[in-house]
Amino acid sequence: VAQAVFAAAWNLCGMERLLTSFLLEPELALELAEVVLAFNLEFHRLAIRAGVDVVILADDYAHKSGPMMSAEHFRRFILPGLTAAVAGVHDAGALCIKHSDGNLWPLLDDIVGTGIDGLGPLEPGADMDLAAVKRRYGERVCVVGNVDVDLLCRGTPAEVRRATRKILQRISPGGGHILSSGNSITSAVRPENFRAMVETARDAQ
Repeated sequence: VAQAVFAAAWNLCGMERLLTSFLLEPELALELAEVVLAFNLEFHRLAIRAGVDVVILADDYAHKSGPMMSAEHFRRFILPGLTAAVAGVHDAGALCIKHSDGNLWPLLDDIVGTGIDGLGPLEPGADMDLAAVKRRYGERVCVVGNVDVDLLCRGTPAEVRRATRKILQRISPGGGHILSSGNSITSAVRPENFRAMVETARDAQ
């Protein structure tokens, strides 16, 4: 798991400072993106040389209600670095999956256009219907997800099995789907629920 430009930049200056810089200090935002991209390109290259086959770019761009920034600001301050990061991963010989939670619909055309190989986990609670995403982009990317992580934390194994079977039936036919949670496997996920998700997928093979 790695980063491109967004998360690495706000880790340096703070989320509020970075987002306000898109409006008030665009030179700062562009300079930060350049600095962190150079670091991450080298980090990705070294990781791939050490044996990594897939790089997951883990910058989150959205809340459940929509992106954290306008599409215009995304295209100016984030998309060029993301595109360069994806190209760098490919040039170094690995595949690239773009991770983000939240409602990404306003940015999906741009994100898929970077040439990523996979997209996910695409949070179901943020109106990210994985079947709809696959219908629209499935010829271009593999979709990843999306058993609700809250269900994995609070539900029962039987509920997880039902949800997993439904996702496998709706999303997996034809390939191009990696089953996972709709976010990540956090420390709050119940082990028996994680096992139920994995075993349900194995039983479906």
